[in-house]
Amino acid sequence: MKIKLLSYVLFLVIITGNTFFPLYGISQTETLTIKTISFHQVEEKSAHLLCDSSWVEDEIVLFVTAISKDFPCDFAFSEGEVALYPAKLVVQLDSILSNNLRWITFDIEDHCGEACSIVTLFDESDQAFETLYNSQIGDPETLRYQKKGTTNIVKVTFESMEGVLRQIRFY
Repeated sequence: MKIKLLSYVLFLVIITGNTFFPLYGISQTETLTIKTISFHQVEEKSAHLLCDSSWVEDEIVLFVTAISKDFPCDFAFSEGEVALYPAKLVVQLDSILSNNLRWITFDIEDHCGEACSIVTLFDESDQAFETLYNSQIGDPETLRYQKKGTTNIVKVTFESMEGVLRQIRFY
């Protein structure tokens, strides 16, 4: 039994001096998160934030604005998330992040209906080129965008009549 176990370990591991490198790690690629936005840091100063006033989180500029002139801008921060009812969160990406993005994930929870919470991605000419919609109502959901082609994302918006954004992850 010890010989079989040792053979199995030798098969799975390359031994170089004192360092062990698992073989399965050689063929797999690991994706690292470039930046993550969660709203724990801003929660402390949120009483001072009004619509259209910006703040910086992890070197990224964010602000909340009205969806349109027909709807008031209303939002709140709580327990590391931002609730929009209704409002639009705008995320301005710097050029370093924009040029290196491969995909983005948005952890949301919608409370107003299917396709009511919307993520929109904008290119360098400030044109919307991709839109993601919620499909769940009242349950957590992750919306994902995987970069196609060479379009650089310079701005991302999340808008909702009644929705929660928990986290944005940039890869």
